[in-house]
Amino acid sequence: MFLCICAILCFLILLPSCSYDLENYEEIRKSLHTIDTLEPMKISEKIDNSQELSKNPDKEEIFQKAQTIVDNKKILSTYDLSLIDARKLALENNLSLKVEKINPEIAEKTYQAEKAKFESILSATTQFKYNEDEVGNSQSQTSFGPSIRVPNHIGGDVSIGMSYGFSRNHIGNYVMDPIHNTLRYDYFLQKSQDLGIHLNIQQPLLKNFGWEVNHASIDIAGLQVHQADARLKLATIQLLANTEKTYWDYVAAYEQVKIQVDKYKLAQQQVETAKKMVEEGVRTKVEILRAELGVARQFEAIIIAETARRHIERSLKRYILHPDIPLNSETILIPKTAPYLEGLIFQRQTIIELAQKNRMELIENEIQQLIDKRNVLINKNATLPNLNLEFSYSALGSDSTSNNFPGGQKQPSFRKALRQIFQSELNELAVGLTLDIPLGNKAAKKRLEATLLAQQKTKENQKILYDAIQEEILNAIDALEQNWQRILSNKMALRHAEETYKMEQIQYQYGHITTTDLLQALTSLSDAKTAELNAIIEYQKSLVDIAFATGTVLGKI
Repeated sequence: MFLCICAILCFLILLPSCSYDLENYEEIRKSLHTIDTLEPMKISEKIDNSQELSKNPDKEEIFQKAQTIVDNKKILSTYDLSLIDARKLALENNLSLKVEKINPEIAEKTYQAEKAKFESILSATTQFKYNEDEVGNSQSQTSFGPSIRVPNHIGGDVSIGMSYGFSRNHIGNYVMDPIHNTLRYDYFLQKSQDLGIHLNIQQPLLKNFGWEVNHASIDIAGLQVHQADARLKLATIQLLANTEKTYWDYVAAYEQVKIQVDKYKLAQQQVETAKKMVEEGVRTKVEILRAELGVARQFEAIIIAETARRHIERSLKRYILHPDIPLNSETILIPKTAPYLEGLIFQRQTIIELAQKNRMELIENEIQQLIDKRNVLINKNATLPNLNLEFSYSALGSDSTSNNFPGGQKQPSFRKALRQIFQSELNELAVGLTLDIPLGNKAAKKRLEATLLAQQKTKENQKILYDAIQEEILNAIDALEQNWQRILSNKMALRHAEETYKMEQIQYQYGHITTTDLLQALTSLSDAKTAELNAIIEYQKSLVDIAFATGTVLGKI
């Protein structure tokens, strides 16, 4: 009997876990910790070179006079910043990303805590009892018992314990002395040592029974780690995309200041030309006033452009958070990355398939479906009756002595009590079943229905995500192609504006037009430069949007 119990015990304690292993999901796991790059040249075709716009080589420093005017005649420091440097600094220093990185660590700690649910528990109890009646009889008992409880992986637990007790009883009785024919009060001392080895098994047979049910909470915690990783990756991609788009916005603002300064210089030249022609008697003084009015208006345009540059510069500084360039610093960022100016025709279906593979929203939705599946399993099991098997087995041993005062005192033998345990002389065995059936079981059923609805909602959200992502990709590609056409169109418009301005200058010198007409031509030239610049910048941002729509960051182009 004892050997049989030991065999059952070993089976329950060493019962292997069949929990699903998170490490087996290699594809999901790898996708959460790496960010792919989008290389447009591999999934697109170049437009005919005859239609390409040559890269703009103009990278002069911001006009010094405009800088000193806008910055209260203060000499400011500069910092050269490339797009690669902006990405690197954002990843290293951005506070929002640092906060987001904490969430996977919290999820991992929760997962490790949940995995510890099958840890064994060691406990020990000790107790001393003493009582005495009115005639002087007394009883004292000292007991001690260590035990270890080992949860198994199918919902039950096995408890192995040992008990030791030592009791001492003083018993007195009145007896008739036959010799003296009187009552005599005799005392007896009884001592005993009790040993026991106990095995208790509690095992649910319906509710809370099974490997999957008992490991579901661990699986959910592990999947939530993956969800936290997915959100961190999405936050990282979002940060890089926002940093790149802000970088290009800053390039636009930076170049816009240069455009306005160039226009300001031309307006000043017009004042000198007007003065010269007035001195020669070719023009009246009103032409000088018109030219000076143009300079004053252009001075306002410089101030507005510089203020806009400062605002966007602060946004870029907030993303990169360079330790030596705080938000309130007067250091001017000098963009060093030239725009990419080649027309591309993307393969729409390839882009959509790439997005379905890399978008973190879709991966997070897939993980949520796995979580919902386990929640349904848990709540479906919770609707079952609570049927528990209880098994206990005790191997006992005991030895006692009884002594009459004032005779000799014998001590109970610990060895004899221990020997009785293995001789199975005092064994106890108990087996029982406990059944609890909720009347109606409405709470569990409603929780299951709610879980099934949540599962359905997650599946429907997946369809919504697919459609939304596809729309986002197609819109981004349309915007890219549109912006390339804008570049080509504005290139032509700029060429015409430059020729028109040169012709208007000649017309002005011959007295065929006024200063106002020439300033309007200058404004048209400046507007054409601005329109071309905006189209170029929007083209760069469209590339970023396509990369973000596919769940990647922009790589080599």
